[in-house]
Amino acid sequence: PTLCNLLNSHVDKLIEFNKEEDDDEEMDEDERDAYEDAQNFICLQLIHMANTSELQEEGSRRHFISIMRSMLSRLATPDDLVDACVKTMALAHDTESHFLQTISEILVDIEDDNSTDHDE
Repeated sequence: PTLCNLLNSHVDKLIEFNKEEDDDEEMDEDERDAYEDAQNFICLQLIHMANTSELQEEGSRRHFISIMRSMLSRLATPDDLVDACVKTMALAHDTESHFLQTISEILVDIEDDNSTDHDE
């Protein structure tokens, strides 16, 4: 759970950084790109570490899947992380049917969020 919480924290920082992209004039474009690349790298490494270390026990696996599901359900999750999240989540599921069910639930969540945004 510790790695998952750290991953979630870094992803939140990255999403917040991307939201503030237009407002932040303290960094030039090269500095922004370097920061974003560094945060993406950290997140990808944490995903791989969590995958290899925390999936042996059922409770940890469920927590990891929950974090991955939360990340994939947010439209603001950087594209660079989506592929690694999906692949790692596939490994975390015990059967393909459970994995496909989770992916379909994520798609429904995204569609619900997207339709709610359009209604406002």
